[in-house]
Amino acid sequence: MNWVRVLVFSLQVLVFSLMVVPLRAGPPLLYRVYDKAPIHTVLSEIAALANRDILVSGEASGLVTTRLSGVSCDEALLGIAAAHGLVVSDVSGLLIVAPFKCAVDADLQRRFTVLASDLLERKVSLTLTMAHLPDLLSLLARDLDWTLIVRPMVGVRITARVREKPLSSVLSLLAQVSRLACDIRPRTVILVPVERTGSKPR
Repeated sequence: MNWVRVLVFSLQVLVFSLMVVPLRAGPPLLYRVYDKAPIHTVLSEIAALANRDILVSGEASGLVTTRLSGVSCDEALLGIAAAHGLVVSDVSGLLIVAPFKCAVDADLQRRFTVLASDLLERKVSLTLTMAHLPDLLSLLARDLDWTLIVRPMVGVRITARVREKPLSSVLSLLAQVSRLACDIRPRTVILVPVERTGSKPR
């Protein structure tokens, strides 16, 4: 008879705890309509709603017309990117949207370690939509005691929402998505179009 009382008491406690403990909220679901909205704006807005950092290549172009009804932010990002021939790569918590898969360039990071260790410790935060690449790089270089030489292709625009990420990684990934080769020299960072150096983005 005692075990029946224990069982009933246990069930009462379980039911009570289910009533008192709030259900955990899942990832936010999107209910939105986009009608001919620029893809950079759409991806940036969805990343902000998901509280994710994002870097969108200047090669991402086109308008988005879609109705999102109860989909997760990640599903929306992946679907919209795929529909525009883009790949989403998650690089240390930073979503990279480009026509090709991106990853941290290990060789470049080693060069940063040897020649620019102070840049490894610097963190950067910025939020820009469709910014000219030279303007974005000038903004990054503004507070550095470094020389930044850039020969970007004309008209390259970047969308970025980055919070407290290592400057070296951001520079490396900006170079990749813009098809620029990044060269590190003492107190100098040089970014040049890939076609001039003969190298290819990784």
